[in-house]
Amino acid sequence: MIAAIGGAGGTGKTWLALTWAHHNSARFPDGQLYVNLRGYDPASPPLTVETALHGFLRALGVDPTAVPPDIDGMAALYRSLLAERKVLVLLDNARDAGHVTPLLPSGTGSAVLVTSRSGLPELVATRGAWPITLDPLTGFEARDLLAYRLGVPRLAAEPDAVAAVLHWCSGLPLALGIVIARATKASLTGLAVELSSAHTRLSALDAGAPPANLRVVLDTSHAALSSAAARLFRQLAITPGPDIGTRAAIAVAGPGAPVLLRELANAHLVDEHVPDRYRMHDLVRLHAAEKCGEAERDSALSQTVEHYLHSALACAEVMGHHRLPSVDRLPAPGSNPYRPGDMTAALAWTEAEHAALTAVVDLQLPGVSWQLPKALAVYHWRYGRLRDHMAMWTTAREVAERIGDVPALVQADTSLGDSHATLGDFPTALPHLERAVALAAQLGDLAAEADAHNALAWAWEGRRNHRKALDHARAAFTGYQALGKPHLEADMLNCVGWCLIRLGRREEGRAWCDMALALCEEHGHRDGAAHTLRSLGELELETGRYQEAVRRLQIASDLFALLQHSFAQAGVLARLGEAAHALGRDDLARSSWERALGLYRAQHREAPATRVLSRLASLS
Repeated sequence: MIAAIGGAGGTGKTWLALTWAHHNSARFPDGQLYVNLRGYDPASPPLTVETALHGFLRALGVDPTAVPPDIDGMAALYRSLLAERKVLVLLDNARDAGHVTPLLPSGTGSAVLVTSRSGLPELVATRGAWPITLDPLTGFEARDLLAYRLGVPRLAAEPDAVAAVLHWCSGLPLALGIVIARATKASLTGLAVELSSAHTRLSALDAGAPPANLRVVLDTSHAALSSAAARLFRQLAITPGPDIGTRAAIAVAGPGAPVLLRELANAHLVDEHVPDRYRMHDLVRLHAAEKCGEAERDSALSQTVEHYLHSALACAEVMGHHRLPSVDRLPAPGSNPYRPGDMTAALAWTEAEHAALTAVVDLQLPGVSWQLPKALAVYHWRYGRLRDHMAMWTTAREVAERIGDVPALVQADTSLGDSHATLGDFPTALPHLERAVALAAQLGDLAAEADAHNALAWAWEGRRNHRKALDHARAAFTGYQALGKPHLEADMLNCVGWCLIRLGRREEGRAWCDMALALCEEHGHRDGAAHTLRSLGELELETGRYQEAVRRLQIASDLFALLQHSFAQAGVLARLGEAAHALGRDDLARSSWERALGLYRAQHREAPATRVLSRLASLS
């Protein structure tokens, strides 16, 4: 039996192997053999296989004069001596599989424990070794370790400091062990202060000798990498986001990135926590960032920003985005932007990369800080992620105001006002939107002015001021018509029609909505068609034409489902339930309300969820 215990430096591999050996010594009556192969020793070169074999033979009682002069001879004698014995062989701190293969005994009675920062895949593949990977401790495990070593009263005396220490050590046993060692002469509060700053964190995790110095331990892992993998390791610490996908890593390191990522994963410097996505332990990332030079930083950052921006634009286009931001430049060579084949692929990429895209916006780069939120608008609106949408635009607005980018400021105010209005916060929404209209007019930007009027129309509609809403809807429609933007023109035809319906001018409103639907069908604008069908369905519901209301709203719901527009679909399903209930079709009403309730809850929209829950209760 061979067990290959792998993990990053400082995860407790040697401790686990020695503890297991101690508790299982009775299973090996012929003894135990131990050697530190020094695969990652900062002060000494790795122990040679020849030296390790010579030591084992001496431990097995072979006279020095009888030890064969060559490695093959020593290995053969070693195996013959262990062939009929039950011995535990512990090969600690191996560099790679070649470092341990000659030290593996023959026969079935003996067992081998190998520890290494490498995953030793060759032993797993060719020798049937059992791979055991040590992950960082959980929060509870880390706290238990501190309590066991320092005592519960010590932890109780400094609870805030304990929480900070646990946070910054992130479950790494070596880091916790160093804190425990230093806590004999320092307060946990003082250690927590040192750990809280990125500038002093790694220096704080130094208890003196190299094995108890986290920076030195990580240095030896870094030094063992190939030059290309070491460069990628350093650059991954600079890339935005909590993890990185293979495609984005290719933007940093070129087509060879998948091989380099496997090397880093095998060295336990990155973790492939889901297929094709890699992350670093926080302390490892901090160490890698320390070692990254300015040129490497600039390259990693610029390439990943280019990758994320142009990939997001491509996905937005597939999702049917009709207000894509203008980006003057083409993707940088090698930035490897993703080109989705369909909407499902575009959604999957955006979901997977959303945290990284948020991190790119948080870099507060001029241009990119507003281009990305605009590219993500369709995704945010369709899936009810308005809080994320607003957070990005808040950052974008801060950047625009700081650098005096008035066009970007108009975009930010329009988007923030639209979002606040949708969430019912009209006192915050209206100043944003009125400022956006005024600034756009000063710039002479007809498209931005039309967008701001569009948002104001729906904001005033939300406040039930249908006349003001109608004025802004007409202004937006005129602007889009002059710009030759049929999709947006159709949206405002629907908005004008809806406002007229709300003002009691129902047949006039129906005519505008019918024009909107015809324009949507002419230009394949399915999103606009779904919204217009909802308006017409609401009209039929108000006028008591329940059969037609059900038909219109059912088609709208199906279209929104096809477009994966769950935010709008929730509202349509709620109204479909009302139409079905009025028609006496309580089975359809129940199923519609149940689906609406599920979507509202998934989007954390508590007020409409409560209303739908009440309607469901009325069916009981």
